[in-house]
Amino acid sequence: MMKKQRNKFNNFILSCLPGAGHMYQGFFKEGTSLMSLFFFIILIAGWLRFEPIIFILPVLWFYSFFDSLNRNSVPEEEFNKFEDHFLWIDSIDADKFLKPKGFRTGLAIVLILIGMDVLIQNIFDILSQCFGWNFVYRLEYVFSYVPQIIVAILIIAVGVHLIIGKKKELDKKEEL
Repeated sequence: MMKKQRNKFNNFILSCLPGAGHMYQGFFKEGTSLMSLFFFIILIAGWLRFEPIIFILPVLWFYSFFDSLNRNSVPEEEFNKFEDHFLWIDSIDADKFLKPKGFRTGLAIVLILIGMDVLIQNIFDILSQCFGWNFVYRLEYVFSYVPQIIVAILIIAVGVHLIIGKKKELDKKEEL
């Protein structure tokens, strides 16, 4: 489907779901990006029990809503100048982002940890259903915090790495 301005009422209704109004107008890459980001934030907030990240949702919702309405309201020649693009790929150099040293290793570790978490949770569910052990519930409760702990450690490690990198950069400038 080509991008084109659509019925204003339908666009208004669909714009209530982030990305849907963009897709209705034919901006599938941007609409998919917005919708994926919106629901990914909800998933991460629930999975990691990190509710403060939800503060991003109203900002994303309002951006998506008003951007879709504004695009549908501009003159046709200006509308035709809009380009459809993924939000997270076109704004960065994909080769620099996807090929740094350690990216594949880091991605592999994240995927392994997610897989282990899913496996462990399912094993606990099966054990508790089969045996009804109170101990299984307690162990499952403890393990349910593992993803949060891992992400917290990663966030701290990235912060420390950024501080050390900045300190090294400042030390090099002082030597000159």
